[in-house]
Amino acid sequence: MENYEISEEIIVNEEHLEEKNTILSKYENLYRQNSDMVGWIKIEDTNINYPVMQTEIDNPTFYIDRDFEKKESVSGIPFVDSRCTTESENVIIYSHNMKNGTMFGELKKYKEEKFYNNHKIIVFDTLYEERM
Repeated sequence: MENYEISEEIIVNEEHLEEKNTILSKYENLYRQNSDMVGWIKIEDTNINYPVMQTEIDNPTFYIDRDFEKKESVSGIPFVDSRCTTESENVIIYSHNMKNGTMFGELKKYKEEKFYNNHKIIVFDTLYEERM
């Protein structure tokens, strides 16, 4: 491979890196309120429409019983384990399965084929890019 091709690839990667380090404008204010926010999860026609949090390794499950403002909360808020990266193609997001249908309680509806067929898209945006 010629040096020219390698340097061109590096330039493309640097441009991509700069784009990825810019927080999407729709999440800027929330991120300023709590820098533990790493993304947003949403499923149309459900109540699943939440910020997703992540903390340091010393307390990976902090948000299991805390809300966005870090106050105690029985329902907690969705979070990603501290050992994971949201840049991965596969991200495991944890949350409670509440009996009242809040948090991830509505995921039980996926047992019904009709619900599944009408809700195949789960949107998980990172702070830096919109995803599905």
